[in-house]
Amino acid sequence: MPFHWPLEFPEVFARSLSGFDALVGNPPFLGNRLWKSAMGDKLQWQCQMVLGASPGKIDLCVVFHRRAVDLLRTDGCYGLLATSNIAEGSAIDVGLGVVVQNGMIYFAKKGMPWPGTAAVVVAIVGFIKGEWPAECDADGRKCARIGPRLEPEASDVWAPQTLPDALFAFEGVNNSKGLAFVITPDSPWFERLQNEPDSLLRPYITGDDITSSALNRIGRWALDIGDRSLDEIARRWPIAHRFIVEEVQPTRTVAALKSYKGLIDRWWQFWNHRADLMRRIRQRGNFIGYSKNTKYPVGMLAPSDWIYTNKVLLIGMERDDLYAISLSTGFRAWLERFSGGNLGETLSLSISESVAKYPVPSSEVSRAGIDAAKRFNDLAVAFGAAHECGLTDVMNAIHTPGEEDATIVELRQLLVVIDNEVTAAYGWDELEIAYDFREINGGSANDRWLWSLSQDVTADLLGRLTALNRERFEAAASSSSGASTTTKSKRGRRPKAASPATLDGLFGEGEL
Repeated sequence: MPFHWPLEFPEVFARSLSGFDALVGNPPFLGNRLWKSAMGDKLQWQCQMVLGASPGKIDLCVVFHRRAVDLLRTDGCYGLLATSNIAEGSAIDVGLGVVVQNGMIYFAKKGMPWPGTAAVVVAIVGFIKGEWPAECDADGRKCARIGPRLEPEASDVWAPQTLPDALFAFEGVNNSKGLAFVITPDSPWFERLQNEPDSLLRPYITGDDITSSALNRIGRWALDIGDRSLDEIARRWPIAHRFIVEEVQPTRTVAALKSYKGLIDRWWQFWNHRADLMRRIRQRGNFIGYSKNTKYPVGMLAPSDWIYTNKVLLIGMERDDLYAISLSTGFRAWLERFSGGNLGETLSLSISESVAKYPVPSSEVSRAGIDAAKRFNDLAVAFGAAHECGLTDVMNAIHTPGEEDATIVELRQLLVVIDNEVTAAYGWDELEIAYDFREINGGSANDRWLWSLSQDVTADLLGRLTALNRERFEAAASSSSGASTTTKSKRGRRPKAASPATLDGLFGEGEL
């Protein structure tokens, strides 16, 4: 049964200043995909009533934060725990992004490991339904205001927008229902396909191949069919055609492909082959590859003629300095801030929310910066080969104060060079690029340190990049038709979500 707050607490809601003075609690943590199985069919509808919008892929605790605002009196406060991703991605749109329009977050702590045995990372949010009369505290940093990302922010905060000259980026192929395409070197087909003239056989790469081996170990292969017709394959690659007919076709039945519209008519291709995008990215010999789910937002140079799944994010090298830019603190912090989906140690990188909104410098990064980035990639790959590890362990070593391996020491210094050269390309020479080992607020026993710039300098970089995004977006909007209307709709805070029914009386509509 829904809980009827005014009936349970008439003395709270019947008074002239209706609502609770304070709420303190630990809401339940439950991902949206589990709501129906755990709580039944009606929970989605009830949450939509509270949010005034479709919940999307949020945690249940977000709904409790929104409901707490409705239950407070004016100048009332709440202190609630939350999952760490309450300050990321779509959770902001229906959660804290709406909360801060009704008052101020005066205290925030995010990325805090749960003190008990559960391997959970939590956030703490302190909110007042009004104006906070003193300084706010964001993870120990004093500030005038805390935004919905639980970071200090200016009162006229700008939500970054997709830029018309956005970086060329996309996810790799979607091979749903296509495991029959994938073979290993011990397959009886492997040598025959590999030795066929102008062979279509290519390494088949997932995000884990980047994070765990830095592409030093290739365990899976597949045919690079793209959008080719079956007739062309039969004519030019008879062995590949025979493999497809004998091994793949039996698995591509109408029943197996019924959820993939039109795929049965081109069953010999991947569900989403990204052929046009791959042709464009293959104009260069390599690109910047990231694992979509990663501990660190660090990519590597990867061969463009291989096959990459949709667990890999590809950024085209359409200017020579892009890899240097991607390794800079500004770009890495931008991905962390705006991608969303950070669950514990795993960051889920987003093209639409982060990469497509990043403003690259108008000037090219110096040759010293480009060379430093290339050297960083070569050393990281070599270290991964020597120690049988991938980019995650390379970055773990970089961030470990006691690690004095000569390669790791050089990698640290290369990051310093890259940051100096990239900030110079932006014209921000006055920024102090001073790396050191810095203790992470709320870090675990195994990950207490980062080799990084200070929080203040990183925040300054993000502020400058956000301002640059705004400048470029508004310049592009003003040069197009209807510019004034477009600019106005995109300026400032996110649009307020539809409000749920309020508690104006004991029997107000929509009470839960």
